[in-house]
Amino acid sequence: MTDTQSDDRSIVISIYPTRRDAEIARDRLESEDIYAFITADDAGGVHPELQMANGVKLSVLSSNAQIAQEVLREEGFLPESKMAEMNSQSQKEGINQKKTSPSQIGNIQPTKWSWYVAVIFLLIFAAILILT
Repeated sequence: MTDTQSDDRSIVISIYPTRRDAEIARDRLESEDIYAFITADDAGGVHPELQMANGVKLSVLSSNAQIAQEVLREEGFLPESKMAEMNSQSQKEGINQKKTSPSQIGNIQPTKWSWYVAVIFLLIFAAILILT
């Protein structure tokens, strides 16, 4: 590792709804020799349903962020919400990129299935409390 890389910080370039999607994007970046890593608040994979609520983050070194974003955009692996955030940041820095409408900006929304999982979890938890 060179001195310039040791001073480099990691930056989240994309947030995905599932670990699988993030791993596909990471593998694509690594095929271009761009080191990327995934972080998720899913209790170490024990509770994958938390991925939908919190998202799975794909990070790279800040020096590789622009090229990584371009690779993912070309392949269609960059979700619209993160692209909108990066566009607004780039506009502040004076970089012209594609405009994004306000309807495209937002966090990952839970699906009806995530609500079913939450209700089932609560019912099981209540049953355990009653039976003990």
